[in-house]
Amino acid sequence: MTGRLVFLDIDGTLCDSSKHIPPSAVEAIRTARTNGCHVFIDTGRALPQIGRNILDIGFDGIISSAGARIDINGTLLQDRFLDKTTVTQVADMFDRLGINHMWQSSQGLWASPGYLRLIERIRRDIDPGYGGDQWRSLTAARQEATRSGVPLGEIMPASKCTFHAPPDSTITLDQIRRLVGDRLHIVEGSMGLDAPANGEGMIPGIDKGTGLTTVAAHYGIRVEDTIAFGDSENDLEMIQTAGIGIAMGNATPQLTHVADLTAPHVDDDGIARMFAQLELTH
Repeated sequence: MTGRLVFLDIDGTLCDSSKHIPPSAVEAIRTARTNGCHVFIDTGRALPQIGRNILDIGFDGIISSAGARIDINGTLLQDRFLDKTTVTQVADMFDRLGINHMWQSSQGLWASPGYLRLIERIRRDIDPGYGGDQWRSLTAARQEATRSGVPLGEIMPASKCTFHAPPDSTITLDQIRRLVGDRLHIVEGSMGLDAPANGEGMIPGIDKGTGLTTVAAHYGIRVEDTIAFGDSENDLEMIQTAGIGIAMGNATPQLTHVADLTAPHVDDDGIARMFAQLELTH
């Protein structure tokens, strides 16, 4: 099956539960591209969080920050950012509530002290190069904003945020949604954190599905001729938009419910086996 556009989430879809990429997935992606398919990453990660181990597989483009930035074969199609007032207000609110938070975009990664501790664990135990040298202290950004006499949002050009409450917190994700209102589109987090409230905040009206649509238009391909793979709530719009939306076997019940097909578990060569079923590697 050639000429199709295929979109892959990273965490829980391309990367398995150990945060590794199965060799079978790498081979399947490369074979599909050789066969004439165009394969893209479509992720909530910001560009600095996408490591060489992923990029070196070879993709036709990257949709990052949950649809905010789109790079196709070295050409930048768009790079969208949150309203600066929203960044300032929501970051202040998270600090008051004691919520660990990180703001991310193609321009950098800014993390609160509690979130930086999480990043240190990820770099120590899973991926030493995670985020490269793009990590910034949110505390330092606040100090710079104060010195410069500008709002925090002027210092942090962010496209989305991720956040989690500490284990002793009683706040829920629904409560955070109500407090944030329509300033951010809040979804449940995809990092698998053991936290009472764990989520991601995105630009309203921008998501992985709008990214898919933009790429399809760029190639002059009908959306009906696209295929998307995902596993979590931030993949919902992508799975609903694609011509064939595929939930991994480890996907959330909500995503599985709206998907057209279910692939095997990511730990059971899910990508490779579904690529074969769809004749992308034949």
